[in-house]
Amino acid sequence: MTTRTGSSPLRIHLCHPLGKTTKWVRDLSDALDGLGGGAVTVSHSAGFQLDQHWHVRAGEALRSAHWLVIVFGERSLDRDWWLWEAGYFAATHAGASRSAVCFHHPSLNVPRALHAWRPIPATVSNADSLIREILETHQNHGGRSLVSNVGEKGLRVLCECIVHCCVPALPEVPESAARVG
Repeated sequence: MTTRTGSSPLRIHLCHPLGKTTKWVRDLSDALDGLGGGAVTVSHSAGFQLDQHWHVRAGEALRSAHWLVIVFGERSLDRDWWLWEAGYFAATHAGASRSAVCFHHPSLNVPRALHAWRPIPATVSNADSLIREILETHQNHGGRSLVSNVGEKGLRVLCECIVHCCVPALPEVPESAARVG
């Protein structure tokens, strides 16, 4: 993945099933969105208003995203909700195999179709590596990676949020700790 400079935000799309994990995805989106004074912009599946123009807004969010993170929890095998977003992202991004990941519940065998998008078991250690990788692909206005904007406490909160998206049965992150920055 090439490094981008801070003139335009790093764009991340969180692809997830609606339901139990939506709260955690929204928390993760809020924590990531706007890091470093607007250096990160996050869209997510639950954020698409389902009206007659949803496909236009969803297409724009996916086309403009630099990263696609498919959040695959224990109930994700019930349906193929991820096919449209993952397929559209792959079709519009030549480097999709490097910039799309399937962050999944550690006990799941994800569908073979998702193996093209780096399946990563949802552990705090893997979350830390993934978030660092994503944030290091974009530099702030001072030329430093966005990881430096977050700090270790902020990284820990982001890691816990993304793991909760896949494994919502973990103890909740205290609200005061959920504020990054």
